[in-house]
Amino acid sequence: MNLIHRIVVYAVILSISSLAFSAPRAAKTLSIEDAVKFALENDAKIQQGKITLDQTKRESSHSANSFLPSIAAEGIIAKAGDLNDRDSQENVYQAKIGASASLKIDLGLVAKIKALKKQYQAEQITYDYLVRQVTSAVKKGFYGVICKKMIYDAYRDYQSSSEKTLNDSKVKYSNGMIPESDLLMAQYDAEDAKIQTSNARLDYTSSLTTFLSSIGIIESDGYELQGDIEAAVPTEEFGEETVNKVLSASTEIAVLEKQLEAARAEKWKSVGQGYLPSILLNGGIYPIGYRKFDNELLDSNSKNKIQPWSVSATVRIPLDTLLPLSSTHDAISKVSDSVKSLEIKLADTKKNLRTNTKNLINKINLTKEVVVSRRNTIDIAKRRYELTDGAFQRGSKTATDLQNARVDYEAVRVYYYQEQYNLISDVLTLKEKYTEN
Repeated sequence: MNLIHRIVVYAVILSISSLAFSAPRAAKTLSIEDAVKFALENDAKIQQGKITLDQTKRESSHSANSFLPSIAAEGIIAKAGDLNDRDSQENVYQAKIGASASLKIDLGLVAKIKALKKQYQAEQITYDYLVRQVTSAVKKGFYGVICKKMIYDAYRDYQSSSEKTLNDSKVKYSNGMIPESDLLMAQYDAEDAKIQTSNARLDYTSSLTTFLSSIGIIESDGYELQGDIEAAVPTEEFGEETVNKVLSASTEIAVLEKQLEAARAEKWKSVGQGYLPSILLNGGIYPIGYRKFDNELLDSNSKNKIQPWSVSATVRIPLDTLLPLSSTHDAISKVSDSVKSLEIKLADTKKNLRTNTKNLINKINLTKEVVVSRRNTIDIAKRRYELTDGAFQRGSKTATDLQNARVDYEAVRVYYYQEQYNLISDVLTLKEKYTEN
């Protein structure tokens, strides 16, 4: 291969290499399902809520251990005498090694188990609600970024049409068809369009970076959200039936109801342990034991060697709780106050939830009407802009007229995208109260 051929081959290789390195990287698309998945895996509140839920579940699952006896190994050295025979100097010495078991039974144990179960159920509802809240927030953020992207695209169109008008104005001015004031207006419009487009781009890129970071994606370069805000606009109807559905399936109300049930069970536990009798069962067996009386030699092979055992049942009736100033009485009163407070809070929550849900539904229905009107307004503004542009080309309209028509058209598009997002966001807020998003 001669020198010329080698140079040609090297040039081709370098050209291919430069094209490979200079080719833009494919954008990494992110769907709304992937965004929700990222968020649920990385959200700190979800992780902390899972820890709390597991802890509450463990306490509820192990609550039946209260009915298991306490078993322990023991080594006892004791000295005993007779109080009835004060003149007797004879004492009994004992040493024994073995195991014992004890079990305390009172009616408060059943209430305690019930209270722990209700607390776990309430925590499960709270955790599920937290998942729905995070999911709803991610979807709102996702569509919020898409909305800003559509607004950015609208301003890009605005800039492109402004630049076209400026070029046309330059030609018309050079041919003496328009005054200098029209040319200056076209220049002003083109520069203003650049500024607004730059601001819209900054708003979009900043919101995209913030959103990706919020769901756990730190390296956000090259990501694009894959979604259509038009397709996401809800079409279902909401009315009084929705209000009743929210009230019957609201997680907020369900949590309060479980908390109220747990508080009532806690009250009965305190009453059972504070006022009702309890039974204490004890038993023990000691395979190694020795007993010795005063002035008696200890012989491991004699009668001193014993294998004692014991079984006892004790009924305990609390009396101090009958005193009005007892700590148990105060504790029961405190729990009773908590029950009353939760009952008031539950009733107030139901009332407020009904009112807030009605207001939100009214807002959603109004926003639907606004979206339809905005859609019609876009068609009108677009047609007006097209007619004004044609008249400008013919010389019957000024650059100011064209700018006003263009600004109105782009403004209506921006309002339309914002109203669409507001509708999506409000419906997500409504649905997170009673169902999965």
